[in-house]
Amino acid sequence: MKKSFLATLALSAGLTGGLVGTTTSVNAASWHKGMPAILKGEWQAKSGDILSISNQHLTVMPENGAALPMYKHIYYRYIGKRVYRYKQTYAAGTSTTTYGKVKVSKNGHYAYVAGTHELFHLKHH
Repeated sequence: MKKSFLATLALSAGLTGGLVGTTTSVNAASWHKGMPAILKGEWQAKSGDILSISNQHLTVMPENGAALPMYKHIYYRYIGKRVYRYKQTYAAGTSTTTYGKVKVSKNGHYAYVAGTHELFHLKHH
Protein backbone atom coordinates (compact mmCIF):
# COMPACT_ATOMS: atom_id res chain seq x y z
CA MET A 1 0.00 0.00 0.00
CA LYS A 2 2.78 2.37 0.95
CA LYS A 3 4.70 1.53 -2.26
CA SER A 4 1.67 2.23 -4.51
CA PHE A 5 1.03 5.54 -2.73
CA LEU A 6 4.66 6.61 -3.25
CA ALA A 7 4.56 5.50 -6.88
CA THR A 8 1.34 7.47 -7.48
CA LEU A 9 2.81 10.52 -5.75
CA ALA A 10 6.01 10.32 -7.82
CA LEU A 11 4.06 9.84 -11.05
CA SER A 12 1.74 12.78 -10.38
CA ALA A 13 4.67 15.01 -9.41
CA GLY A 14 6.46 14.05 -12.63
CA LEU A 15 3.39 14.77 -14.76
CA THR A 16 2.73 18.07 -13.04
CA GLY A 17 6.37 19.09 -13.38
CA GLY A 18 6.32 18.12 -17.04
CA LEU A 19 3.29 20.27 -17.70
CA VAL A 20 4.65 23.26 -15.87
CA GLY A 21 8.10 22.97 -17.42
CA THR A 22 6.97 22.89 -21.06
CA THR A 23 4.97 26.08 -21.41
CA THR A 24 5.79 28.09 -24.53
CA SER A 25 4.19 31.23 -25.84
CA VAL A 26 3.80 32.14 -29.48
CA ASN A 27 2.48 35.51 -30.54
CA ALA A 28 0.41 34.71 -33.63
CA ALA A 29 -0.58 38.36 -34.01
CA SER A 30 2.98 39.60 -34.54
CA TRP A 31 4.21 41.03 -37.84
CA HIS A 32 6.38 38.66 -39.89
CA LYS A 33 8.91 39.88 -42.47
CA GLY A 34 8.18 39.04 -46.11
CA MET A 35 5.05 37.25 -47.30
CA PRO A 36 3.76 33.70 -46.69
CA ALA A 37 4.59 31.09 -49.33
CA ILE A 38 0.92 30.50 -50.21
CA LEU A 39 0.65 34.10 -51.49
CA LYS A 40 3.93 34.40 -53.37
CA GLY A 41 3.87 34.40 -57.16
CA GLU A 42 2.04 36.07 -60.03
CA TRP A 43 -1.73 36.21 -60.08
CA GLN A 44 -3.90 37.41 -62.96
CA ALA A 45 -7.42 38.85 -63.06
CA LYS A 46 -9.89 38.46 -65.93
CA SER A 47 -9.34 42.15 -66.71
CA GLY A 48 -5.67 41.43 -67.42
CA ASP A 49 -4.34 43.10 -64.27
CA ILE A 50 -1.40 41.28 -62.63
CA LEU A 51 -0.93 40.85 -58.89
CA SER A 52 2.73 40.28 -58.03
CA ILE A 53 3.63 39.11 -54.51
CA SER A 54 7.17 38.44 -53.29
CA ASN A 55 9.16 38.82 -50.07
CA GLN A 56 9.80 42.46 -51.03
CA HIS A 57 6.43 43.75 -52.27
CA LEU A 58 2.76 43.30 -53.15
CA THR A 59 1.91 45.19 -56.34
CA VAL A 60 -1.16 45.30 -58.58
CA MET A 61 -0.02 46.13 -62.12
CA PRO A 62 -2.77 47.42 -64.40
CA GLU A 63 -3.04 45.93 -67.87
CA ASN A 64 -2.09 49.32 -69.39
CA GLY A 65 1.35 49.13 -67.73
CA ALA A 66 1.09 52.21 -65.52
CA ALA A 67 4.17 53.17 -63.47
CA LEU A 68 4.25 51.63 -60.01
CA PRO A 69 5.90 52.77 -56.77
CA MET A 70 8.86 50.85 -55.38
CA TYR A 71 8.78 49.35 -51.90
CA LYS A 72 11.57 48.48 -49.49
CA HIS A 73 9.87 46.46 -46.72
CA ILE A 74 6.80 44.27 -46.45
CA TYR A 75 5.39 42.53 -43.39
CA TYR A 76 2.31 40.36 -42.87
CA ARG A 77 0.20 38.93 -40.10
CA TYR A 78 -2.36 36.14 -40.28
CA ILE A 79 -5.79 37.39 -39.25
CA GLY A 80 -7.70 34.12 -39.69
CA LYS A 81 -9.82 32.22 -42.21
CA ARG A 82 -7.10 32.50 -44.90
CA VAL A 83 -6.94 36.30 -44.55
CA TYR A 84 -3.59 38.07 -44.29
CA ARG A 85 -3.01 41.72 -43.39
CA TYR A 86 0.11 43.31 -44.85
CA LYS A 87 1.99 46.58 -44.51
CA GLN A 88 4.67 47.88 -46.84
CA THR A 89 6.88 50.96 -46.86
CA TYR A 90 7.71 53.04 -49.93
CA ALA A 91 11.40 53.14 -50.90
CA ALA A 92 11.21 56.56 -52.59
CA GLY A 93 12.77 58.48 -49.70
CA THR A 94 9.57 58.69 -47.65
CA SER A 95 8.44 56.69 -44.68
CA THR A 96 4.91 56.24 -46.03
CA THR A 97 3.42 52.88 -45.06
CA THR A 98 0.41 51.32 -46.76
CA TYR A 99 -1.81 48.62 -45.29
CA GLY A 100 -4.05 46.08 -46.99
CA LYS A 101 -5.67 42.65 -46.79
CA VAL A 102 -5.39 39.57 -48.99
CA LYS A 103 -7.69 36.57 -48.81
CA VAL A 104 -6.72 33.29 -50.47
CA SER A 105 -9.11 30.50 -51.47
CA LYS A 106 -9.11 27.10 -49.74
CA ASN A 107 -7.34 25.44 -52.66
CA GLY A 108 -4.79 28.29 -52.96
CA HIS A 109 -5.64 29.03 -56.61
CA TYR A 110 -7.47 32.34 -56.11
CA ALA A 111 -6.72 35.52 -54.18
CA TYR A 112 -8.69 38.68 -53.48
CA VAL A 113 -6.98 41.95 -52.54
CA ALA A 114 -9.25 44.32 -50.63
CA GLY A 115 -9.87 47.49 -52.63
CA THR A 116 -9.27 46.01 -56.10
CA HIS A 117 -12.73 44.41 -56.59
CA GLU A 118 -11.07 41.70 -58.68
CA LEU A 119 -10.50 37.99 -58.17
CA PHE A 120 -7.00 36.92 -59.18
CA HIS A 121 -6.07 33.37 -60.22
CA LEU A 122 -2.58 31.97 -59.71
CA LYS A 123 -0.41 32.03 -62.84
CA HIS A 124 2.71 30.51 -61.26
CA HIS A 125 4.66 30.50 -57.98
